Amino acid sequence: GCECGHHRQSGPVRARFVGDRRQIVSQTVCVTVKPGSRKGPLVVRGDDDTLLVYVRERAIEGKATEAAARALADHFGGPRSRVELVAGATSRIKRFRIDSDR
Repeated sequence: GCECGHHRQSGPVRARFVGDRRQIVSQTVCVTVKPGSRKGPLVVRGDDDTLLVYVRERAIEGKATEAAARALADHFGGPRSRVELVAGATSRIKRFRIDSDR
């Protein structure tokens, strides 16, 4: 993990059953968002094993956070509706919960 103290390791992967008995696997990831980047949208793993999310949108009115959620959905191969912000709405360091079918 990261030694800077700002990042926490990604949370455990949890499995649960929903409605039609499909198994949904949920994991929490800690990311650093880099708004206003020409690289974006791009998700890369940093040296300290955290995820860096580069987005073109500026950090105004939640646009960068929404763009980061879309980038994470693409990165993990699921729809945007399966990515939920857990913490860090106004911070560059954010935690997202990502649900996926297994």
